[in-house]
Amino acid sequence: MSGLASSLSTIYRLAVPYFRSDDRWAGRVLLAAVITMQLSLVGIAVLLNAWYNRFYNALQERDWDAFVTQLLYFCILAGTAVVLEAYQLYLNQWLQIRWRRWMTKRYLANWLETATHYRMQLLGDAADNPDQRIAEDIRLFIERTLTIGVGLLGAVVTLLTLGRRSCPVIWTCHHDTWLFGMGRAHLRNFGHALHAPDRMAAGRAEF
Repeated sequence: MSGLASSLSTIYRLAVPYFRSDDRWAGRVLLAAVITMQLSLVGIAVLLNAWYNRFYNALQERDWDAFVTQLLYFCILAGTAVVLEAYQLYLNQWLQIRWRRWMTKRYLANWLETATHYRMQLLGDAADNPDQRIAEDIRLFIERTLTIGVGLLGAVVTLLTLGRRSCPVIWTCHHDTWLFGMGRAHLRNFGHALHAPDRMAAGRAEF
């Protein structure tokens, strides 16, 4: 747990200065747009989850008008999702370019400021192509930070929104059953009563 806290602290110290720099407003707007599009994609996933119910109901009831309506509705959702995915990728890469440019200038300036490269050569411990290594490390840091951060946000919001809606079976118990007691369980599944015979109950259950 301490390792995770240390990693998050390091990421915070490396990432936050850009959003407080001279380029902060462009970075904040781009980041907000990327997050908004990610949340919009989650909203589309919720709408699709509800669409499945209506679509298969139309198939079951052989309702042609409802079937065509649901197909058109799906096309609209799918088209919107494709546009959002493409534009989110575009804005994400735009943000990465601006962020990388700012961080690269800053860290290269720090590297050259005190003639560290010159002193390392005198000590015989000079690294090969340090400027390229700095640029590559910055690229990996920014790409992975955005990918993991935005992806994790989308996964959590998806879990919270769909988790309560995806349970296919709702059971309600009308009578209590007691630990190692005998009882009749009256269950209800999609509005249909199911009466279980007397059984040895493993515990007091309330759903």
